[in-house]
Amino acid sequence: IKGSALDTESENSFALSGFGGHSIQKSSEMMPRMSMMSRKSAAPPAFYKPIEKTKEYAEVNYYKVLNSTSTSDLVQYNAFWNDYASREHSLPFASGNFIYATSSFTEIMFALAVLDLPFSSPDYKPSYLNFSMTLKPTHPI
Repeated sequence: IKGSALDTESENSFALSGFGGHSIQKSSEMMPRMSMMSRKSAAPPAFYKPIEKTKEYAEVNYYKVLNSTSTSDLVQYNAFWNDYASREHSLPFASGNFIYATSSFTEIMFALAVLDLPFSSPDYKPSYLNFSMTLKPTHPI
């Protein structure tokens, strides 16, 4: 029966008409077969992916120290800080008392920050006596 639901030819093709009464027949070979329901429910392709909100991080505490315990006692006065306060500003700062600046992680980091340590190691001259070794720099540190 032509034009009914049993007509497979009309189900697999459609006609475009217009332009001076001419019609163009398109078959199922030229266009993929999709039911009307799937054409309406198919989502359009996404042209962008939504991005997450930007996160901002700020350091508000010292390492493993709460704000409530962060007081002036965190870095205590000792021989190292005395050497730092009385240093000659025109010379690089080095102190043998750096071993006393170890009361907290914060104090250790502060001490390392103010020591003027060289970025490259100087040449050393080793000397051996019995079972010990001594390293002496070849030039002043």
